[in-house]
Amino acid sequence: MPSARTNPPVTLSAEMQRKDRSRDSASGQPGSCGPSLQLLAPGDASESICIVLTGDVDVMLPELPVKGQSVVNLKPGGVFGESTFFSENPHTMSASAGDTGATLLVLDRTAYDKISGATVGRT
Repeated sequence: MPSARTNPPVTLSAEMQRKDRSRDSASGQPGSCGPSLQLLAPGDASESICIVLTGDVDVMLPELPVKGQSVVNLKPGGVFGESTFFSENPHTMSASAGDTGATLLVLDRTAYDKISGATVGRT
């Protein structure tokens, strides 16, 4: 099973946290993960928006007719997790780092609010 490595610490899914307990903040910092590492799973809390900086990420939607098939392969500049981040619902999709791993910019709510200057979905 691939192991996660960070550069610097990031938080993504419970799966990633189980693999590396050193993650404690998403705060808009880039982080690297190993090949084929599961980043998000259906039911995970939506706590961040992820932007692919290097490598690639496979995103799968379980409700599509061909389960387990990659719906899209995100390259640098690709974004995932945004729809559930804004709706504050759990993830319905899964995402895994590609064969060579990936470096992601992970924006949690605090980092997003700081960058955007707005509070989304909050009253």
